[in-house]
Amino acid sequence: MTFSKLVFISSIIFLGLFMQSCGEEDIPGCTNAAADNFDPSATTDNGSCNISGCTDPAAENYDPNANVSTADCIFARDKFIGIYNGSLSCAILTDLNTDTAEIEIKIVVDDVNKVTLSISALDLDLPLNADVNGDELSITAEEFPYQIPVAGTPVDVLINANGQVTTADDGMTLSGSFQADVLSAETKDPLISDQCQINATKVN
Repeated sequence: MTFSKLVFISSIIFLGLFMQSCGEEDIPGCTNAAADNFDPSATTDNGSCNISGCTDPAAENYDPNANVSTADCIFARDKFIGIYNGSLSCAILTDLNTDTAEIEIKIVVDDVNKVTLSISALDLDLPLNADVNGDELSITAEEFPYQIPVAGTPVDVLINANGQVTTADDGMTLSGSFQADVLSAETKDPLISDQCQINATKVN
């Protein structure tokens, strides 16, 4: 093969490769088909993919692939939030017993694993703190001031409470119990230890 023919063939091959490379120019864009802004024509991912979803790892519907929050995260506490009507029944503190108790559960703004719970029954308005664990609340109260009648005379006391409340029927019912330890407000000496039952249905 002569030198001129070799040069000619090499030129043809080079030209073909050059034209082929020009025809396969990279197209930057989002190449993830699950993304909101997926670009089917893109050949090179440029990191611009937006995937909407819940980005909070504490949520029940957390999406580890999401990078754009849709503010629709669902937390275990959400099923509890609302107002319930039902009964409060204590073995010793019978003056608190009623079938018209109101229980209100609210969120704690800076902690998705906690709620506040208040029990209103007759002249009692007992605030409780609660930790959320799935369908269960662990409720506590510390040194809540109250008055109980002793021989017809109201006596100042403090109430400590702890117990568990569970929800069922998609958050529509509450049931559980708590131990109420009654202390002397003056000396902090224990006076009574009682067990109280809660049963209620969500109304709002």
